Amino acid sequence: MRRVEIPSSTTFRPRPAYLYLPPALATHPGHAFPVLELLHGTPGQPSDWFTGGRLLATANAFAVAHHGFAPIVVVPDLNGAKRADSECIRTANGSDVETYLTRDVVRWVRHRYAREVGSRPWSVAGLSEGGLCSIMLTLRHPATYSVFGDFSGLMSPQVEHETAAQSDQTLFASAADKARHDPLWLLTHRHYGRLYAWFGVGASDPRPLRAQHVLSAAARAAHLTVHTETQPGKHVWRIWAHELQAFLPWSWRYLGPNGAR
Repeated sequence: MRRVEIPSSTTFRPRPAYLYLPPALATHPGHAFPVLELLHGTPGQPSDWFTGGRLLATANAFAVAHHGFAPIVVVPDLNGAKRADSECIRTANGSDVETYLTRDVVRWVRHRYAREVGSRPWSVAGLSEGGLCSIMLTLRHPATYSVFGDFSGLMSPQVEHETAAQSDQTLFASAADKARHDPLWLLTHRHYGRLYAWFGVGASDPRPLRAQHVLSAAARAAHLTVHTETQPGKHVWRIWAHELQAFLPWSWRYLGPNGAR
């Protein structure tokens, strides 16, 4: 695990990111590795995935079971501050977070690990705010991401502790811009090739549970390959740590060395 600075090409000022490098990166130089971009929630920070989410133990266990191979995992900042809420679109001061996550982070990893990563599609997953971001970013940038994991995400972007009108003013340039960032609108108005969708949620987490039902049905109707599951519990780290543990081998089927790309 490395703490790294991934600079932004826009006015967004991210906090440090984290990078997990699988053991086989050292023993098999030049081998092609999939990349997982893993997103936190709000309030939160990238390091949350290593504390509450047990990322290091989960990734290492996966690598042990796969002869040292595992995804490269990059955990970027998506808010700029612990209690901020960009919804992976823009911050309250107008900074462009979507460009940072989908272009700057991707280019940074591909530049430093060009032989190991190449130009193959990534997976992206996240919890709560990051879960909603994972589906929205994949549907908006299907050339960059082909697999997403939505862990307890809501139905559409909504800034926490703001009214709907305030949230729309913070996030969107227009009503059309709002529609183009809405996962349900994207699933019903755009056509997609091969995309793979994972939805996981706590059975006692009503709003994300409702979002899972609606969005997973729309994803199936849009011909995505869809997996859904519920676990006993609410909006807590125990759920998200379990989802990550289950998501890694599932996504490996599609993005691993022998994946059905």
